Amino acid sequence: MRYPDDNSLDRKLIFLIVLSALISILTIWCAEPLMSSSLRNSHLWLKQLIWYLIGTLLILFINHLNPNRIYICFQFLYWLLMIFLFLLWIDRNIIDLPDTFIRSINGTTAWLQIPGFGSFQPSEFMKIILIVLSALQIDHHFKSLNISTTITDIHLFLKILKICFLPILLILMQPDTGIPIVLIFCLIILLITSPIQKHWIISLIITVILCTGFLLVFYHFWPETFQKIAGYRLRRISGWLNPVETMRDEGYQLYTSLLMFGSCGLLGCGIKQRIISIPEAHTDFIFTVIAQNFGLCGTLTVWLICVLLDIRLIRLLIQTPDSKQKKIGTGLAAMMIFQQIQNMCMVTGLLPITGIPLPLFSYGGSSILSTMLALSLFFRMSHHQNLSHKGRNKV
Repeated sequence: MRYPDDNSLDRKLIFLIVLSALISILTIWCAEPLMSSSLRNSHLWLKQLIWYLIGTLLILFINHLNPNRIYICFQFLYWLLMIFLFLLWIDRNIIDLPDTFIRSINGTTAWLQIPGFGSFQPSEFMKIILIVLSALQIDHHFKSLNISTTITDIHLFLKILKICFLPILLILMQPDTGIPIVLIFCLIILLITSPIQKHWIISLIITVILCTGFLLVFYHFWPETFQKIAGYRLRRISGWLNPVETMRDEGYQLYTSLLMFGSCGLLGCGIKQRIISIPEAHTDFIFTVIAQNFGLCGTLTVWLICVLLDIRLIRLLIQTPDSKQKKIGTGLAAMMIFQQIQNMCMVTGLLPITGIPLPLFSYGGSSILSTMLALSLFFRMSHHQNLSHKGRNKV
């Protein structure tokens, strides 16, 4: 039986990523008439191609690194990104730093400006780092103790809290709720799939149900009070539940997206047509642009690519014999799947809008590179499996 050589990459993953890149670049080009006047001649599709090429180099680089060196690099990146997050917090709350380096976008202070290069969003990369470090902490915890009690579980929770609390708090203060939601979901999945005692999982499910029920009842019976104390982020729930009534305010994004999905038909409205203004067309609402230009056929194609990608990641995850890689893969696969579901559901009205991009399709250097960083660990996982198979075959 013939196995790939030491430098081979997973061909199925490569095919899905290349296909996603082509659709992403084409859709961003199609979205130009929907963008603001300041962005229409900025050739974002070309920049997206460049980000994909850089991401490819990142995958090739990590595929040649020893796993232990990768984990050491992630620990270094954790502290470097913490410095960046503190700088963003200082700019928003203490000193207004020069716009050359830090600039608020849509009321959110989440990007560092790199002159001559573009913007950089530290929280996108911190998301990957926290998932990996938390997975390593869980793996080390149960390997060293080989037992799960209430006390040891609490110690584990405190260790993860020590890693994640401050970064998540700084990201929330930008303010950004999308990335903290993704992180909390991934941490929950990591803990649920670990050998912790099951009463923690039952308590968590009951807490989530009670909190969700309380918010819905509060909104239904005291909507005005809810609007006053909830703030802009939570008021998006009002836009989600009543997009028509709130179409001039918090429901505008969802209302326009639903109009497009309802009128795009089987094959779409045509390439680069400006049928209706779609806010954040090239980023959060890229799936709506796909619907406008390519109709139901286009959206189903993207959905199928996402499903095939998820299946491939889960298969690699199941097949890997290494417990560290398995735990890391669990967190990163949960991140990919959650972001895909959340983005597609929010633009179709099934879930509230949270500003979470569609991985591999939405425009953005930080989004593309952080996703490619996550995928590089799956390539490394596949590479490790190939070497193991090759070694056994020689024996």
